[in-house]
Amino acid sequence: MDYFTTKIQFGVHFVAMYGYDDAHAYLVDTAHQDTRATATLNNLELARNARRPMTSGNLSYTVARADGWMDLRAAAVRAIAADAA
Repeated sequence: MDYFTTKIQFGVHFVAMYGYDDAHAYLVDTAHQDTRATATLNNLELARNARRPMTSGNLSYTVARADGWMDLRAAAVRAIAADAA
């Protein structure tokens, strides 16, 4: 990814994209990588299509806003419990 300070290649890495334009994707990454980041759409495509051990095969999720506000604490507890099961 464009914003990595150390150019390494590994397959198990996930980011959230909160926007894009004709040339760039605007991402949220882990705190280790500076949290908010920008990558070219071309480099994001290359990263998503990488074929190495442990890659996620273009895995993606779309999160749509529901009516009203979600109780984030309750959602986090449910998600952690479901992941631990």
